[in-house]
Amino acid sequence: MAEEKQRVRKAVADLAEELLELYASRANSQGHGFAPDTPWQAEMEASFPYEETPDQLRAAAEVKLDMEAGRPMDRLVVGDVGYGKTEVALRGAFKAIQDGKQVAVLVPTTVLAAQHHQTFSQRFAAFPIRVRLLSRFVSQADQKTTLEGLREGSVDLVIGPTGCCRRMSGSGISGSWWSTRSSGSEWRRRSASSSSAGRSTS
Repeated sequence: MAEEKQRVRKAVADLAEELLELYASRANSQGHGFAPDTPWQAEMEASFPYEETPDQLRAAAEVKLDMEAGRPMDRLVVGDVGYGKTEVALRGAFKAIQDGKQVAVLVPTTVLAAQHHQTFSQRFAAFPIRVRLLSRFVSQADQKTTLEGLREGSVDLVIGPTGCCRRMSGSGISGSWWSTRSSGSEWRRRSASSSSAGRSTS
């Protein structure tokens, strides 16, 4: 029993050391510093049909500050279903697109991907932003068109289940993404470098 406890303590200490090294490395890394909000950003946010909660406004503001900081970003937004996490992600995605980046929104199911595709398309309809769905709900021909658009830079935002990462990486597309857990209680934004031939991804 004592030996088992010692092994657990060592494993926890090793993990903590690895995490400290990882976050120290990320803190010293140079990322993309996004520009301040544009007038279109304010216009899009003002089109939100509901009154934001204080926590929602704070989360959206902190996400955008992180994006402008010029460091690799890894932020987790936590909240119950229906508390506006998607709107926070939507505002971050719009900001990235305004800065010439491409965005991938990853979700756990094809049904949720279709729902988010409808939401993002409706919110971005007044702007020159091309939103595409990448899932088994769309034809192989449409999937091919979407992947080509991502490579060429003509697609600004793609939404799909997490499995679509394999399709994108297999097509020479990499970057950073928004993702949501299957519980619907968390949104995470992670950033990474891009090797896309088209517009850089975010």
